[in-house]
Amino acid sequence: MVTLSVVLLAAGCTRGHGSARGAGTIEELVDKYEAAHRERSIEKLRDILWWESPQAASGHREDYEELMAELFVVDLDEVEYVAGPGPDAPNGGSVRYFRRRPGKMRQIPGVIGPVYGKLILVGSVQYGGVKRAVRVDPCYVVMQSQNRYYIDIHSFVLEDAVTSVRTGKPSRSEPLPQGEDPPRLD
Repeated sequence: MVTLSVVLLAAGCTRGHGSARGAGTIEELVDKYEAAHRERSIEKLRDILWWESPQAASGHREDYEELMAELFVVDLDEVEYVAGPGPDAPNGGSVRYFRRRPGKMRQIPGVIGPVYGKLILVGSVQYGGVKRAVRVDPCYVVMQSQNRYYIDIHSFVLEDAVTSVRTGKPSRSEPLPQGEDPPRLD
């Protein structure tokens, strides 16, 4: 009985905080995101979120999930996967952005880790009864843990994407090409 308890306890510890199962391939990750988005289902989205993965240290993040749910207003045409250079390439283990501020731009911390690329939402949004095409980069970074793929985010970029979708104005966050060194900014 003691041996069984120790085995069960050890199995629980390797799972970390999360309960997400991720996706076996990037294509499956895209399909799972698309299904969650079309059904407007945070529950389905949790299955592929990095902070719910076995390796994550953070666990459940309602604040991020609420922001992600706000992007469900995008009527999807497609979810575009933009491959990065891969986590083993020089500067390949990160996705970085600049954030515009009146009169200047500054680099914001990126998502760092086993980065494979990111997802872009392509579709349309209703603004005052008029449907307008959008291409939204919410910093949905494709990461890998234990041979499974997940989505991670950067909160500043996600907030900017949500504001952009709400207002119809461009996002203040602009991506750097993946794998490139950022220029020095003030």
